[in-house]
Amino acid sequence: NMANEHFRQWVDELCQLTQIPSACLLYEAPQLTVRGVDFSLRPLENAEAETVLMHADFGPLPARQREAILLRLLDTNFHLIDGVRHSSFSHNEHTGHVMFGSALALESTTAAQVLLLMG
Repeated sequence: NMANEHFRQWVDELCQLTQIPSACLLYEAPQLTVRGVDFSLRPLENAEAETVLMHADFGPLPARQREAILLRLLDTNFHLIDGVRHSSFSHNEHTGHVMFGSALALESTTAAQVLLLMG
């Protein structure tokens, strides 16, 4: 499958940039931790274009200034709408964690850009 091969090459490039041995990552659903935030990547099946879904777990909402933080996340969501990536912050009701999700077009998103986004 060409899409899978392109995704594998993309993951290999990500590994080279982060100096993580590619053997440490599963190609089906690579997981990386950047600055204490856990990221997972997986190819979206049956998409028109090759798309990678990226999810990040930012951990629980702090008890202090919770409302201000939630309002800031909503404001950030507004600014994430750029027509290129479909990205947003959300709240996982089961874990209580703040989550970030983004759909990345594989053909127009380099591994270096993804690392910048993760940072």
